Amino acid sequence: MIDQTHPESAVPSAFLPLLTALTASLALAAAPATATPPSQVAASVAPSTATVAASAAVDDRTSLSRQLRRGLAAADAGRRAPARTTPQFSRLGEDGWGFPDSCGADKREVRHEICTFGDPAGERTVVLLGSSHATMWVPGLDAAAAAGGTRLVGFFKFGCSPIVRKTQVDGKAWPECAAWREWALDRIAELGPDAVVVAGHHYVNIEGRNGRLIREDTPRYDKAFAAGTRKLGRRLGAVADEVTILGDTVARVPRTRPTVCLEANDMRLKPCVQRLDKRTRAMNARDRRAVLAVGASFYDPNRLLCVKRRCPVVAAGHFVNRDFSHVTRTWSLHVGPLLARELRVVL
Repeated sequence: MIDQTHPESAVPSAFLPLLTALTASLALAAAPATATPPSQVAASVAPSTATVAASAAVDDRTSLSRQLRRGLAAADAGRRAPARTTPQFSRLGEDGWGFPDSCGADKREVRHEICTFGDPAGERTVVLLGSSHATMWVPGLDAAAAAGGTRLVGFFKFGCSPIVRKTQVDGKAWPECAAWREWALDRIAELGPDAVVVAGHHYVNIEGRNGRLIREDTPRYDKAFAAGTRKLGRRLGAVADEVTILGDTVARVPRTRPTVCLEANDMRLKPCVQRLDKRTRAMNARDRRAVLAVGASFYDPNRLLCVKRRCPVVAAGHFVNRDFSHVTRTWSLHVGPLLARELRVVL
């Protein structure tokens, strides 16, 4: 097992609202969780501009730490976000996923097209499983996997945590989340990947035995979340030699959310620096214990965002976050080579 907790930053979490699409596929929503043969895995989604954009990406820990520190130093000096910061500020909220929606399931869907990223002919196969906190890393991992000869296969359901628990949405039971998870786990077992990487979100609406929600930030909630994490780790450990489960990314409070904060402060960076807090550190510490208990590896993604419990809104000429908890596509591309190596997506 590997404990990849960041040595400098605290371990935070994030709150993820349910993402919904404008339309839903009634056929898929009604379909049973039946198998899709591995031979029907979709053709590779082309990296398009990903490889080009990743040409200036960071590929070592020291360089990234230096860039984050410089971003914080610029904020502390009272500077504004440079006009050339990428993406353009006016398009910041749109700088996300960037791949076909068919590669993931929406609220009422229980299956989706199984899309292959990276190198479709790669000898090493790695599965990426999770919610939008997994899809936000796909641009960078796609480019790195393509360059490193790894076949990356995605299983995503927006807003649905992969932990093995019953959940709710809109105040009602959410059986589609559980059905999708079982479908995805069955498909992953058929693929027999070399490794599986899991990325989800905290503050899941966990349903108790009485059908009522378990109140968040309570010992009972932590126990239920940890149990679901351990169950997932065991299921995946039975089909892959390497299983890595990520903690969650820092949640930006309303006053530090990129677009609102920068507009309200004349593009000055300092008011938009986000600090990590005790509560979010505790949740990722809980996840780390659960992951290591079942022999999987734990990775703290905030090592890509923060230094000494401080997280800049701009670093290395890029906006880091596009909203309260998701990184930009640009930042994903920037840290992609480093993340791919640390998660062993590429060897």
